[in-house]
Amino acid sequence: MIFNTEEKSWKDFGGVQFRAAKEGDSGKSKMIMRNMMGKVMFNSYFFKGIKFEKLPKGIKFVAPFGEKNEVKMIMAKITNQAELDKFYNKLVSCI
Repeated sequence: MIFNTEEKSWKDFGGVQFRAAKEGDSGKSKMIMRNMMGKVMFNSYFFKGIKFEKLPKGIKFVAPFGEKNEVKMIMAKITNQAELDKFYNKLVSCI
């Protein structure tokens, strides 16, 4: 989900695959979000000072988004508590 500051509401992308990983060669960490068809919706390296906020049903953070790299508030909705904890720990370990 992306927060639209003009409309002051969240835009839901539906079911997406969201992952975080360290690149082997550079050791840099990045986040990638793909829609159900495999199209990349979000692709960003972790940056200095990034913070993740664990919520009851998701993880919220701020990052550059879109073609213009505008800073947006992003929330990954995860309803399964075990998966939420696991993904939050993965994100924090990549910082």
